[in-house]
Amino acid sequence: MLKQRVMAKLLITGNTCVQSRGFGAYTPLGRPDIAVAYLDAWGADELVCLHIDHAGRGDAAYLDAVRRYAAGCHVPLAVGGGMGSEEQIHGALSNGADKVVVNSLLHMRPGVITAAAKRFGCQSLIVSVDVQNENGRYVVYSHGGRVRSAMPLEDVVLLAADCGAGELMICHMEREGRSCGYDSALLEKVRSLTALPVIASGGYSSPADVLACFNAGMSGVAIGNALHHAEHSLAVIKSCLAERGANIRNDGPVRYVPELVDGSDRPAKLSEETLLQLRFRKNVPVSI
Repeated sequence: MLKQRVMAKLLITGNTCVQSRGFGAYTPLGRPDIAVAYLDAWGADELVCLHIDHAGRGDAAYLDAVRRYAAGCHVPLAVGGGMGSEEQIHGALSNGADKVVVNSLLHMRPGVITAAAKRFGCQSLIVSVDVQNENGRYVVYSHGGRVRSAMPLEDVVLLAADCGAGELMICHMEREGRSCGYDSALLEKVRSLTALPVIASGGYSSPADVLACFNAGMSGVAIGNALHHAEHSLAVIKSCLAERGANIRNDGPVRYVPELVDGSDRPAKLSEETLLQLRFRKNVPVSI
């Protein structure tokens, strides 16, 4: 049985990795290549690097940076943002990416996706679908959330499959970066429409959210902001999932035992007694 994936999602503007909130508020974090190497070392199953400032532009002018990401990455690497042609997709794959993420291209030139799938294989293409819930109806947006699609969600999902997508990544825009959990109804709806592997994105708050996605049939969960908050974020998430029987890879450099994780799925705080013992040390003379 294929392992379910805990994926790291990096949002990039210019040469800066940022935290996002609702597709509109961005906080700078640092250099993307450093973040890639760090998340790779701490156990991410895949990395997704999205150049959001290129969304819908069709230029993919950052392809030289893909080589730097790939140099520090030993797990599958997906890159996206502004892909506009078959040759740009080829350029990303040639520079070290294993997969390419497309979004606006599906709405503008779906034939490019079909040609790329035939040339490079469906496994190399992830179609990202950004969704808003408007008055109880799911509405699809492209161009980094700026352009409302005339196609309903059902047609977008079916078109992606027909064009040769290998996977779908579904992002609930309102939940992005708000730590409020994933939209289970949205994910179940997409799951019912296609046999393609589905990646959940937008809304992570705890490992319980990831487990719920896995139980609902998601092949992966892409986590962004939460992985930048603490060095051991990935280790805590994976330890909690493994303890609850999730079918994941858990061979990172650090593992937490259940007693070291509190009810909020965070590393447990040390007791006052333990802290005092750590604070005061007795100096022992060294004989020379």
